[in-house]
Amino acid sequence: MEIIAGVLEIPLWAILLTIATVLSYIYLTWRHDTWSKQSIRGPKPLPLFGNFLSLLKHGSFATYDKFILDTYGKISGSFRGRVPILDIADPEYLRLTMIKDFSSMPNRNDLNVGESMLDNFMTALTDDHWRHVRSSLTPTFTSGKLKQMKGRIDVCANTFVEHIREQNGEPFDSKMFTGGYTMDVISSTAFGIQIDSQKDPNHPMLINANKMMNLNSASGLYQKIKSGLRIAYFLLAPTFLQKFLTKFGISILDMEATRYFKDVTGRIFDGRSNETTKQKDFIQLCLNLLVDDPKQGDADAQVDKYGQVWTTKGLKREEIVSNAVLFFLAGYETTATTLNFILYELAMNQGVQQKAYEEIMENMSSEEATYEELSKMEVERLVEKDTSIEGIHLPAGCMVSAMIYAIHHDPEIWPEPEEFRPERFSPENSEGRHQYAWMPFGIGNRNCIGMRLALLEMKIALVKILTNFVLEPCDGTPEKPMKYSQNFRMAPEKPIKIAANCRKG
Repeated sequence: MEIIAGVLEIPLWAILLTIATVLSYIYLTWRHDTWSKQSIRGPKPLPLFGNFLSLLKHGSFATYDKFILDTYGKISGSFRGRVPILDIADPEYLRLTMIKDFSSMPNRNDLNVGESMLDNFMTALTDDHWRHVRSSLTPTFTSGKLKQMKGRIDVCANTFVEHIREQNGEPFDSKMFTGGYTMDVISSTAFGIQIDSQKDPNHPMLINANKMMNLNSASGLYQKIKSGLRIAYFLLAPTFLQKFLTKFGISILDMEATRYFKDVTGRIFDGRSNETTKQKDFIQLCLNLLVDDPKQGDADAQVDKYGQVWTTKGLKREEIVSNAVLFFLAGYETTATTLNFILYELAMNQGVQQKAYEEIMENMSSEEATYEELSKMEVERLVEKDTSIEGIHLPAGCMVSAMIYAIHHDPEIWPEPEEFRPERFSPENSEGRHQYAWMPFGIGNRNCIGMRLALLEMKIALVKILTNFVLEPCDGTPEKPMKYSQNFRMAPEKPIKIAANCRKG
């Protein structure tokens, strides 16, 4: 009786709080046995956070992926909050999930945040809406269209070379130069505008691109906290909370910079409507597909899972503006970072650099490499319905994550993976290697739509640089092994500085 009397004396608020706490705990951990009951190993999740704190501790996806591979093997399980994630570092399993069973997991993680431009990014679209936009934009990157863009890229690459030449052999920040080059290329090929950011590092487009992608200079604790909060927003916040926060300007992307690019694209869009001469760039090719905004009830109108109305007749204005901005952002930082690392590796490996130079000279018939000559120079998915892959049960709503960095640095696939050995990709050395052991642009139907343009852009730059300069390390060149920044990007901890001396003769 005393126990009952004691319970009755507990305040109602305390009882309700206890019940709410217990129910919250059950809800937050309800799916945390998804992998353990299938004997799939992985880091132990925490309520609310899942394995986010472990990711935060490692500071980058690269080091986290490597840790997971080394500790739990090529197939492991983790959690994003309460959402199960099957982490795959095995090329064959990726083939089965991303290609063979694509129909069960055709979409990326839920990226609909309630902002019209972000929600119309091709990467955020789902099912038939995504298929329509993807198939509409794919012809933009055919060989014929790339040949038309090559002249624009050559102009930017020539400026790149002159910018390097002006350094007179003195060390320069490689990323600043490659970033200026890719910014100029993407501005020209996407929007048909010349901004010359290589000579003007304070150009608004360059500043806002860096701001939008969280690339502005900041270091130490502030940068780690800022990056951590952005990643937490993206990985942990449920869709309804992301939509709520977006109304107050809080997003994975900087909203002020987002509005800037939306306005710039809109002005270019409107200006083209009055032009009689059709330009040969991305936005013009998209404008050729423009149709009036559809309304529910129209014969060709469709409604996607988020309630967005689209049409099979063409592309509406918002789809064109959004994906022009996406093309701009995706084509800027990724290509600049890749070129930055390539120049670093060539400077640190003189023998490889010389061999690359000799092969270029053997293939070129004139001072300007043709498109044909250049051509000869050698992501997560959402499981929409219950499915099984090689005996592993994937419940609807779980995620499949391709651990690309781990695969690309797996010594069983790539002996001494940290060594720069381009000959790994020769036909004889590639024989017997799984076709998806190397996937810098993703695999399957959702691979990078602009990969051919990115490769062309990098080849043109490398041909012009190597035929004009010898790249060399200097006092500011980071030593190996490379240390990465702690802000969840594939970027060096310190800026890469190299020197470029003019070739003699």
